[in-house]
Amino acid sequence: MPAAQYVMPWTHHNILTLYLFGKLTNADRIRLIENHDSLESAFGEIGAIEPDKGIIDQWIADCHEYNVRIISLWDTQYPARLKSIDSPPPILFVCGTLPGNDVPTIAIVGTRSCTAQHGKPATDALVADLVKARCTIVSGLANGIDMLAHDACCKSGGVTIAVVASGIGRITPSAAQQMAETIVKKGGAVISEHPHHVAALPPYFPARNRIISGLSDAVVVVESKATGGALITAEFARKQSRQVWALPGFITSSRSVGTNNMIRDGLARILCSPDDLLIALGVDHTQEPRKRTLPVDLEILGPEAIHIDAISSLWSCTVGAAISRLIQYEFDGLVRQLPGSFFAINR
Repeated sequence: MPAAQYVMPWTHHNILTLYLFGKLTNADRIRLIENHDSLESAFGEIGAIEPDKGIIDQWIADCHEYNVRIISLWDTQYPARLKSIDSPPPILFVCGTLPGNDVPTIAIVGTRSCTAQHGKPATDALVADLVKARCTIVSGLANGIDMLAHDACCKSGGVTIAVVASGIGRITPSAAQQMAETIVKKGGAVISEHPHHVAALPPYFPARNRIISGLSDAVVVVESKATGGALITAEFARKQSRQVWALPGFITSSRSVGTNNMIRDGLARILCSPDDLLIALGVDHTQEPRKRTLPVDLEILGPEAIHIDAISSLWSCTVGAAISRLIQYEFDGLVRQLPGSFFAINR
């Protein structure tokens, strides 16, 4: 971990200048900053001449114009969790407010093509309960599970952090840009390791994923195909000694192959309840005792296991709406799902 004596000789402007040399990795930049007391001395090691300072001036001017803060690895505001990973970003661009290092932080990730029957209601219910426990939610502002997690957090009155693969000024599509603005208004933050107007390129997405896991105490994969970005995030989490959890899904769904495989192969803990995760992290989630008096809509289901089609008929709603309600009840410990789309009440 970089020591305090490296702060003073290196301004943000000087650190950013190293970003103009594309062949330098984050590890290279950190090493140069730690081993040299000036930019000129670092240039001497790599055999470079100082580039046009106007480029860096423009980057900093863009940040000032759009209320984006520049935070270096050696600043006290830099997130402590992220600082602990291998080769953390020497510079972060941050719009909004970062939570304190003592706030529990959970990454919720998954496929862009999530299901309405499982992925959406599971994400909504999980995030709502984590927000009640005062956790911060981290995700990647991508379509699918990421956007659902951010949205559910904002609607539940929680704080969420979006990590993007582009500069903050090049967030796409428009729905993601609108969500980013909502996140900041609700007290959260949008983070990038790229200057304001940098467009996202394919290598930036896995690099973004390592920041998502690095910011978090645990990573939860809600839905995933056999391969995908969420599994990359989970792999980074394991390397960073973060807890990895996965929600089991229907064996007939291609969107649950990744999560089911992770559980089968011992690469993730099975998440049956938010309480499992909170207890494992040592989070104080004291809540009102659950009342054993069942809601009226569960009482009418009777004592025996009942099929989802019959439940939707009794509730006069669609199957999708019934599943959404049942998943919330499952998280609350009131029902359990059985094979064949049957559900039983925990009495």
